[in-house]
Amino acid sequence: MNKWTIGVALVVLLSVLGMFPTVNAAPESGDGDSPFRFADRSEVIGHWRMVQLTEETRQKINKIDPWPQPYQYFAFYEDGRHNFAFSSKDMTVADLEAVFATGESFRFEYLEEHRVYRITQPDGISLYMTISVCRRPLNLVNSRFETGDLLMAILDNKGQRVHHRQLRRM
Repeated sequence: MNKWTIGVALVVLLSVLGMFPTVNAAPESGDGDSPFRFADRSEVIGHWRMVQLTEETRQKINKIDPWPQPYQYFAFYEDGRHNFAFSSKDMTVADLEAVFATGESFRFEYLEEHRVYRITQPDGISLYMTISVCRRPLNLVNSRFETGDLLMAILDNKGQRVHHRQLRRM
């Protein structure tokens, strides 16, 4: 089995059926006093390390947890490539680039009309997610977010967030 587990089956159903609802239950906005706003593509470019959410936070905001690995890394490149690695040990950007050089890259694109990102596997199956940027330091349940951290949320076939990750730039 590859990186995409059975837990993602609900999400990829969107591309198989050719449907995608507009996400309207967003915890963030571009206006007002919200601590999060949708991340622009330029803000997502780079290497990111998952910050462990507290158990209390994970239980409160995640409906599924298909990836339990303690170290998770994500890279988004200007040319639209996307790679990720899950590990049982800490890694550097150089370590990640060595791993990423050995396999095919995924593709990512921002679908502005839906305010979501589409991640497409080499075989054409897609996963949809929102990526929000933290506008100011805050505690979410018992997890600390810093300005510039990302909140990545995987969407199910109804456009609802089912799995969240906090990411910090490496």
